[in-house]
Amino acid sequence: MLVKDPLTLVYEAIWGLLEADSSFTALVPASCRLKLTGQIPRFPAREIRQPDEWPQVTVGLFSLVADVNASSDGVVLGYRFGIWVSSNDQRLSYYSDQRYRGIFPLAWVITRAMSRWESAMKALRYQGKPFVVSCNMLDSSVNVRVGNFLDQLKPNMPGWLLTWGGQVNMYFEAASM
Repeated sequence: MLVKDPLTLVYEAIWGLLEADSSFTALVPASCRLKLTGQIPRFPAREIRQPDEWPQVTVGLFSLVADVNASSDGVVLGYRFGIWVSSNDQRLSYYSDQRYRGIFPLAWVITRAMSRWESAMKALRYQGKPFVVSCNMLDSSVNVRVGNFLDQLKPNMPGWLLTWGGQVNMYFEAASM
């Protein structure tokens, strides 16, 4: 049986939290949830989008930091991620089509959906064992030049803004690696 790696489990759990929130799914159409897994190797390279193709949301990787010396019997792995949104609009909040739109409503539903993220992450199991030891919020000022991720998005998708960032710290026993 094919077993998913723990990083994929964390990534899917983040999307699971977002998509379990009915306000998030009402505000962000399924076609606008840009998941970096599956068969599509990158975002569609189109600068002109239709009105129903907004807002767009993606979960991106900042970094993976492994510390093989953190423990004599295991490895610690830090997985930093961010949730970016693009509303294709500079307005922070406005009313359209009988609902609020803009960056503020998106940030709010994402924050609400992620409010239980620590317990969800700690409930994950890999090879039958829990592996997430802690979760930390990241300062969203890391929006400035985080690796190549934003550079890859910006040429084709204007207006991306980091709304939420976190780090999931994982521990794996050396014997199970």
